[in-house]
Amino acid sequence: MKTWTQSRRLWSLAGLALALLTLVLLAISLTSHVSDQVASTQSPPAETAGASPSAAANIVKVGLKLQALGPPDTAAETFPAVFDLWFVATKPFDASGMTFVDATAPIRLDKPVTIRTTGDRVYQLYRVSGTFRYRPSVDDLFTNRLALRVVLLSTGTARSELVLVPDRAGSQLVPEESKVSQSGIGGGDWRISGTWLGETAVDRATLGDPGFATPQISHSQLVASFSLVQRTGFVEKARRLVPPMLAMPLAIVMAGLLAVTVLYARGARSQVPLRFVVGLGSATLLLAAIESGLAANASAVFDVPQARIARTVIEGCWLALVAAWLIGLLPFVVWGPLERRTGTPPSTLERAGVNVVIMLALGLVFLSSVLKLSAVSIGATSGLLTLILGFTLQSIILDLFSGVLLNVEKPFRLLNWITVDTGGAGVFGQVRNMNWRTTQLQTRDNNLVSVPNSIVAKSSVVNHANPSPFSRAKFELVLGPWVPTAFARQVMKTGAMRSAGTGLILDQPEPSVVVTGIEDYGIRYRILFYVNLNIGSDSATLNSVAENVLAALAEADIQLAFRHDTPEPRRDNLPHPASVGGPAPAQQDAEKGEPARSPLSPNEIELVRASWAASRKSHEEIVALFYSRLFSEAPSLRPLFRTDAKTQRTKFLAMLAVFVKAADQLETLRDTLTEFGLRHQTYGALPEHFELLGDALFWTLEQQLGEAFDEATRAAWIKLYRAVTDMMKSGLQA
Repeated sequence: MKTWTQSRRLWSLAGLALALLTLVLLAISLTSHVSDQVASTQSPPAETAGASPSAAANIVKVGLKLQALGPPDTAAETFPAVFDLWFVATKPFDASGMTFVDATAPIRLDKPVTIRTTGDRVYQLYRVSGTFRYRPSVDDLFTNRLALRVVLLSTGTARSELVLVPDRAGSQLVPEESKVSQSGIGGGDWRISGTWLGETAVDRATLGDPGFATPQISHSQLVASFSLVQRTGFVEKARRLVPPMLAMPLAIVMAGLLAVTVLYARGARSQVPLRFVVGLGSATLLLAAIESGLAANASAVFDVPQARIARTVIEGCWLALVAAWLIGLLPFVVWGPLERRTGTPPSTLERAGVNVVIMLALGLVFLSSVLKLSAVSIGATSGLLTLILGFTLQSIILDLFSGVLLNVEKPFRLLNWITVDTGGAGVFGQVRNMNWRTTQLQTRDNNLVSVPNSIVAKSSVVNHANPSPFSRAKFELVLGPWVPTAFARQVMKTGAMRSAGTGLILDQPEPSVVVTGIEDYGIRYRILFYVNLNIGSDSATLNSVAENVLAALAEADIQLAFRHDTPEPRRDNLPHPASVGGPAPAQQDAEKGEPARSPLSPNEIELVRASWAASRKSHEEIVALFYSRLFSEAPSLRPLFRTDAKTQRTKFLAMLAVFVKAADQLETLRDTLTEFGLRHQTYGALPEHFELLGDALFWTLEQQLGEAFDEATRAAWIKLYRAVTDMMKSGLQA
């Protein structure tokens, strides 16, 4: 019985609810963004009240026209500015005593561009270019806004003697290019949302100077303030989906949903896409809610250094979430279609390599965009790190690059049978996995051998599955010189053909027997035959062929020759080759009173073979329909089939043909089927899976054969299938 966490409908509803919630929040975000643009201009700083200047004070009118304002450097917390600055004074005035408080380097007003006297007024114009510091507030760090200012202070003269009065009518604090194009300042993504020009009084300590009557003296300063707001793209808007008032409840709900998704991650294969969407969707909204809540209460929670750390962590979490989305989507949008198009599933190393590239790319984005490291710094750091790792992890790095080269060259693929010459004893096995360091082979002894990729790359590799899955096997024996070679070859070929009758070896190409040498005690013969290693093991097929060949020799009254045997005289009364072989093995057993080699009766065997022959033209359709039915009824079985669909269909069709062919002598397949079960144990197969496969197979045969698949035929197929699976289960449960 399915639990509520295994319900596909429940996960579908959860995904739909998240999508609708995202759309609603996006609409709210866009609406609030428009209203924020209308009210984005910050309130001007309050002018500081100071003592009224005396009548003898020099009143100097100061104006400013901004020519260029460069984009702020958020790493160094500076900004460049170019502007025209003028003074209009009615009394003698020396501008060289003015100081730009926030300039990163001293800016001196020594030589004016223009100086002119009109009546009792003196006009002085200066072109100022420099870099200025700014101090972001906690709110600035979380709202993508900045308050920049240029402060001009009369350090050498008290406010009672000199007052700077802003020329607001003549000043222009927005560059002409920004006015015309509405583009960001300096071509960047920051724009000016508000400006202010005014005069404030600032008190400075006299530090015990006896020339002053008070411990503090007031000075006049001119302040030009610029409120900047950063242009936000779709990603930035998406990050601000959650209104602050909904941040806390939404964060709690999304945290709970994410916990359920993680804790109940195991389930049917068909639920994986839904769980993926629900899990990462809830994580995305959770992070958006956390950022929204912090932005609304940042000044009450953090000071500026703490806010910088929190902001860096949030930026890193967003990049990690982007990496998770990209890596999670790859199986559905890249690996799955690629496997269906090429017929070969990507290896673990290929998947891991792409994942590493994604993470490295986003890591570089984090270093350059968030931590504001320069390309030179990143390159120098990575170069030093590469040098250190190269010395300490050179063997691992060699394995990694060897694995990459193996995946590019592809001398073998997953589930191919290969032999790796490791320098002495070769390793023969089926490729189960290729990771970043090793190639894993499952041997016939059911052992998993991990061979470092660097060794595989340097070794001779024999791929027994390429160019076709058929490999030639052989063994040799010696017969006495008195046996005619043509007769001996025919007898041994007849014996080998009996194994072809079970399907363990191929009948096309036919087995063959050749003379390979003449010994002092006899003639050496080599028996050659072809085997599909995906169906029968080399040892099982060798046993079968050897047994049948030796039986055929015994029937022909031919004995093996050994070096110390006493030579026998030549005999001319040997039986004719056509008489060797006799009846089929099953018939021989019945005549001798030995146990039957098959649990099926002759009539049942005939029904199975006749129905299989009747469907010969639609065998491919049968297998395709079988897998379609199986995965629709039992989607949890799909991960067990690691090869591509075409290869899997070919293997299954070959296996069915073997079972039908050997229906009268299934006992000869016991060792092979037991090994099959043992191998499928490592694939994750369970005894109850055989019932699901059987149901899908019988349903498929019924759909294809129609009325020909009557009760008797169905019962015969069920009996054959159970006999085969019982032998496989003995290996599966070993």
